[in-house]
Amino acid sequence: MSNAVALVEQFSALLDLCGGVDFSSLSDSEVDEVLVRGFRQVSRFTGTVLLPLVREAESRGLASAHDAPSMTAWLRDSLNVRPGEAGRLVRLARALDGDLPETAAALADGAISVEHAQVVADAVRALPAETPAGVRVAAERELVAHSGTFDPGEVALLGRRVLDVVDPDGSAELQARQAEREAAAAYARRDLRISPAGPGLRRICGFLDTEGAETLRVALDPLAAPRPADPENGVRDERSHGQRMADALVDLADRSLRMGDLPDNGGERPTLVVTMPYDKLAAATGVGTLDGGDVLPASQVRRIACDANVIPAVLGGESLPLDLGRGSRHYVGAARRAIILRDRGCVFPGCDRPYQWCHCHHCVHWANGGKTDQNNGVLLCGHHHRAVHHNGWDVRIAEDGLPEFLPPPSIDPERKPVRHHRHRKRTA
Repeated sequence: MSNAVALVEQFSALLDLCGGVDFSSLSDSEVDEVLVRGFRQVSRFTGTVLLPLVREAESRGLASAHDAPSMTAWLRDSLNVRPGEAGRLVRLARALDGDLPETAAALADGAISVEHAQVVADAVRALPAETPAGVRVAAERELVAHSGTFDPGEVALLGRRVLDVVDPDGSAELQARQAEREAAAAYARRDLRISPAGPGLRRICGFLDTEGAETLRVALDPLAAPRPADPENGVRDERSHGQRMADALVDLADRSLRMGDLPDNGGERPTLVVTMPYDKLAAATGVGTLDGGDVLPASQVRRIACDANVIPAVLGGESLPLDLGRGSRHYVGAARRAIILRDRGCVFPGCDRPYQWCHCHHCVHWANGGKTDQNNGVLLCGHHHRAVHHNGWDVRIAEDGLPEFLPPPSIDPERKPVRHHRHRKRTA
């Protein structure tokens, strides 16, 4: 048995002894001390045993000997860990093999954690390719020193600006060239996909470069702000941040469609097309069918129809379109302007969304004989338009010509009418 194997066996025996220790007998200060020292020993073991073994295995070509496609794949199988963890061990072992001596020494001494060592290695690797060797050494030394004070996340932030500290005179040009390369590479990776994710659900995933992501975030932030609670009826915005951002993205697209400022698609204005028998729509039963074959419940179709360019179609016996009419049941021009002058924005109690972000909702749905005029329409933002159609709220025009809402019984069993503060003040 070699010395190395014997030492590992001794270490294992020591751990067996530790497993029988009654830590409840320790004082508070002893628990603190043993916890810190024990964590440092874990770091030391990784730096002095585990990573050198990974390097030795790679130098011997053990991955190829076992017909593994890569060192990471072989290590993942040998240690039974996630691919990401195996990859991090391989990258860290390579980085500490002579290129980062101070990081390797600090890890072997237990002065820094494994995650600190990984962060330092990543930061040094991310330095511009033209960075002089002496500057790289100084950057490593600076980050290792800070690793004794700051957590890995904070060291990672410091690593992004480490050249400003160790090479303030020469860093500007280096970082400018690096930023240009990174921006071009990030833009080339931009990608957006929408794919099925179960009944009634779609997954949106992809990448944006920093500029594109910030542009989208700035546009979504005002739309995603929590809606204030109304002091009288106590309705609060219960959506999570993720739900608010998702609604904001849809609202942004919906606003562009309604404003008509999108380019033509195949010679026509972009249009959301839903097919549904008129009698089913009027009765709020059944489903509507989208172009791609997906279905929407009648409640959603009725909401869409409130402010959409609805095109009635006469279908033949095989459900083939025989005659298409012109859109005629949506609020446009003078009809919409009259409602804007009266409502000035979403009229749901407590909402502060401006009129530019609102739909015109039919109080009595046109499918049930409701007219498209000022006495049957109110401005509702996308969120509250959905609430009215799906959550049991009713809206009507009162005798004084102003809109008011009847809460669902779950909020107010007596369903007393409530109004937006703008209309309450005007009737005071």
